[in-house]
Amino acid sequence: MSESVEVGVAAFLNGSTIDEVRALWGFGRNKTIKMLKHELGEEKYSEVAWKTAMNRRNIASVKVNKGRKHGPMPEERKKKIAASHVGVRHTQETKKKISESLKKRIEEVGPLRTKESLIAGAAKAKETKIRNGIYEKFSQKMTGRRFKMSEETKQKMKQAKLRFFKNGGTCWMKGRNHSEVVREKISERTRRMWEDGAFDRGNGLWRSQIEKDVFDYLSERFTCKHSHRIKNRVYDIFVEELNLMIEINGDYWHFNPELYSENHYDERRDVRAAEIRSRDRMKAELAIQSGYSFCCIWQKNLTENFQGTIENAISNFKGEDRQWETNTPN
Repeated sequence: MSESVEVGVAAFLNGSTIDEVRALWGFGRNKTIKMLKHELGEEKYSEVAWKTAMNRRNIASVKVNKGRKHGPMPEERKKKIAASHVGVRHTQETKKKISESLKKRIEEVGPLRTKESLIAGAAKAKETKIRNGIYEKFSQKMTGRRFKMSEETKQKMKQAKLRFFKNGGTCWMKGRNHSEVVREKISERTRRMWEDGAFDRGNGLWRSQIEKDVFDYLSERFTCKHSHRIKNRVYDIFVEELNLMIEINGDYWHFNPELYSENHYDERRDVRAAEIRSRDRMKAELAIQSGYSFCCIWQKNLTENFQGTIENAISNFKGEDRQWETNTPN
């Protein structure tokens, strides 16, 4: 260690700030921090930086209050000032200053809380919510019914969103793309969640009422599974005895060929019927290539003849039969 480096490190250990050590060495801020971390180690650096920051804060507090007629500000007065700021929005300039100050502090001292303390805090918060019945009150997953928002609340949220965009606000992801690394991490995490059954616990996947009705009907005679997965595709119903995958297709969402032409374009979803049918066909082929039978039952047919449509569908699958779609029962 050179003499100048020793002097800087000693000054830092004796309470000098990063900027003071930086002036001593003549380096930039980032390089000064990097050198101090290299000489002292991450843990020692963070400890010294934190003590220095706290000492400077205390000294500044004494200077501010020195010579005041009534001494330090009473706690009651502080609370009144804090209460007066409730509901007041920061300007963009103030937000930027706060952000820069926070980044600077994290860079010098590190985060106030460790990853372990954050996990422990989240677990404690969850326990408190369960104990106070928060999930039972607001969560559809816990109660099985949707929490309805009042019209007044909906309008307030709508107006707040309109004001946000009117004042120059933009979506934080607008114009951005995830990096390949981030995409791979998201993909890998999703694969693990599927393998762990995170999306199939009775409340993880949305199911239409007509799908539930078909499942209940088939379950009276066969062993059935909801949301059976093959690779990265999930099928509505799996009938084990028939080795049969069944998809319940809504007329609008899957563009029933009896109601929509191949070139039909849906402006709301920005998609053509041909695209949806191509995806559905690939999903069917995956099931067949994986050794399953497959059939698609349309909402229209179920509405017209519920029992007949289902019976016609399952009667077509015996032995090695494979089929893409069921025919409308006569």
